[in-house]
Amino acid sequence: MQQHDQNGTHYVEPNKMKIIKPEWVVHTGNAPIYSLHISPDGARLATAGGDHKVKIWNMAAINDENSNVSKLLSVLTHHTAVVNCV
Repeated sequence: MQQHDQNGTHYVEPNKMKIIKPEWVVHTGNAPIYSLHISPDGARLATAGGDHKVKIWNMAAINDENSNVSKLLSVLTHHTAVVNCV
């Protein structure tokens, strides 16, 4: 069961896992994100979307939204269908 606090942060019950996604982590046309993976060193986040793309994000920008580092590092295109898993 999902619940939201006054800031719109999602909480998943019963373990009260907190999921925070910056507003700028999106795929083209607000396509759904079906899968994500954080690199073992914690430096990059990969998302798989309904827009037939995989996007590689900089975790430094996610961990500190006031930093001046690049947010989006790479976009992998040319998939012929929705990307379900990374």
